[in-house]
Amino acid sequence: MLWGGNVITKIFTGNSIDECLEKASKELDIKIENIKYEILEEKKSIFRKKATISVILDEVSNEDDGTVRIVGGKILVKNPKNEGKPAIIRPSKDINLIINGEKVNTAVEVYDYTVIDIEFDQTVSKRVMNISITPDKMKAYINIKYIPEIVYKLQDCDESREVNLIAEIKEKKLPPKYTKEEIIKELRNNNVVYGIKKGALEKCCSEEKIEHILIAEGIQVIDDIDDELDIKYNTNANKLVEDSTGKVDYKSIGRIVSVKKGDTLAFLKRGKQGRDGVDVTGKVIKHKKGKVIHLKAGEGCEIKDDVMVIALRDGKPSTKGTTFFVKQIHEVNGNVDLKTGNIKFNGDIIVYGAVMEGMKVEAGRDIEIYKNVADSYVVARGDVYLRANVINSDVAAGDEDVFRLKYIKNLKKFRELIDVLKDTCVQVKQHNLVGKKSKDGEIVKILIENKFKNITKLSNEILIQSLQCKQENNKLAYIVKQKLVGLGPLSIVSFDELDEMVKFIEKEIAVVSTKLTVPVNVYVYYCQDSNIDSSGSIYFTGKGEYVSNIIAHDGVYFESPQSIARGGVIKAGNEIRCKCVGSSGGVSTKLVIEKYGDIWADIAYQNTRFAIGLQEYILEKPARDIHAYLDKNGELTVDKFNL
Repeated sequence: MLWGGNVITKIFTGNSIDECLEKASKELDIKIENIKYEILEEKKSIFRKKATISVILDEVSNEDDGTVRIVGGKILVKNPKNEGKPAIIRPSKDINLIINGEKVNTAVEVYDYTVIDIEFDQTVSKRVMNISITPDKMKAYINIKYIPEIVYKLQDCDESREVNLIAEIKEKKLPPKYTKEEIIKELRNNNVVYGIKKGALEKCCSEEKIEHILIAEGIQVIDDIDDELDIKYNTNANKLVEDSTGKVDYKSIGRIVSVKKGDTLAFLKRGKQGRDGVDVTGKVIKHKKGKVIHLKAGEGCEIKDDVMVIALRDGKPSTKGTTFFVKQIHEVNGNVDLKTGNIKFNGDIIVYGAVMEGMKVEAGRDIEIYKNVADSYVVARGDVYLRANVINSDVAAGDEDVFRLKYIKNLKKFRELIDVLKDTCVQVKQHNLVGKKSKDGEIVKILIENKFKNITKLSNEILIQSLQCKQENNKLAYIVKQKLVGLGPLSIVSFDELDEMVKFIEKEIAVVSTKLTVPVNVYVYYCQDSNIDSSGSIYFTGKGEYVSNIIAHDGVYFESPQSIARGGVIKAGNEIRCKCVGSSGGVSTKLVIEKYGDIWADIAYQNTRFAIGLQEYILEKPARDIHAYLDKNGELTVDKFNL
């Protein structure tokens, strides 16, 4: 306890100023806000905190001193007598003290004539609304907070020579709550216009605090469920068969599956229709359309109750897309030779023997031959299965489609040439390269004879292919004869006739394309010195090919690990996959993709040629794991490892 002048003080120590004040309040039984104190020491460090304050306990009473007290928020001052000291007022951080019109920040002496004004820190009520939307825009949440305006007054105190001004809350004034209209307007400002929840909206208008309440929710999109087709007969007939030792019988591909009259071939399970969704912004989210299957009955079948396919006769079941067939089968139990004559049948043909020299086998659907085909001609509109060797023979799957695809390919090439010819003609005439008096037809003839010699050759091929594809009353063929063959170009009056010719070419492509059927495949064990053509893909299931011309409009695949591609040309529309290409002796073997696609080979020897479009790469050394393709810049790239 210390005495200094008329003042009595007491020292309190703790870890912080607040702790010192709590000790003083408890020991002296004085409210913290009424304690008069001075800070003697305050240390803050990582390892230690210490604070010391001096509390003013009392003053020795002097009846002549001035006093001040606060009653009902009013400051009442009594002047000192004789030699007494005047009263003192101390401001606080929450109160602005103005004495005689000037603001003061420290203790000040006052008298009853002193003009004392008090100003409190102003607070303004406000309200805050926040709208948040989930990333998928299917839900919107709202947060609302109301901040009140606080009105202060002076805290009363007893009469004393010194008074600390203390502010206390008189009242809190909340701002008006948001109305439905205001909330809806704010939602719209945030693009929330759909799925607003009525109950949540009412709650937001009645409660003082709203935390993360779901205010709007969209409708989730539901995708369609696909139709499912359950095929009742064995569709794995072409799957390779393994024996008990794990050895694969590569000749087992293409086995025939048969059904009886009245058998159910397939059952259609209908899917379910979904619905579009709508997010909280009102955007409609389209649902994914399901796969809808439309059953169709082909030859030998009927549709029952719109969901079942029933066989109308005994035979071989098959499907092209969602059209089902039960095909009649013509079986030849021996060889096709002079005794049987050439075989021609609109349905399937199965030959359990061989096809001998000079014979023809033609089927309106599939062909399956179990033994060798030598010096023969085999053609089918459907798939062709050749389980043994093919020597010096011609094989075609797709029949008329093979001709049509070649015809379409030449028509597209022809169209490009005519376009370039037209542009060149215009430039020649503009620059007077052949004389001002030259007519348009003369310029066309000169360019065809000197720069565009391929047009004459291609024109003749198109005329022949038009007949092969049975394109009767073909106006394009007539125009080609009249305008491009022989002296025909001289009859051209204007270069614009070439544009008309391009239109006829495009029309012919469209007409022929509509006549194309489902691509079909060839499955062959081994071929040598032969020509094999397919409107779909060609699969080598055994030893492979030797010095043959292989053309597939989709892909060529060597499936057996022992398959080889040695000599000849293998051409595909999209993809070639080989096991072993060429030989250590460097026999020339060419692998060709017409425009865009991939060529794969496990092993390839020198002198193997990889061609995609107009670009070609010749392998100089044996290599493995080869992949030829066009990179993003259209350049032929061959990835490989040295063997």
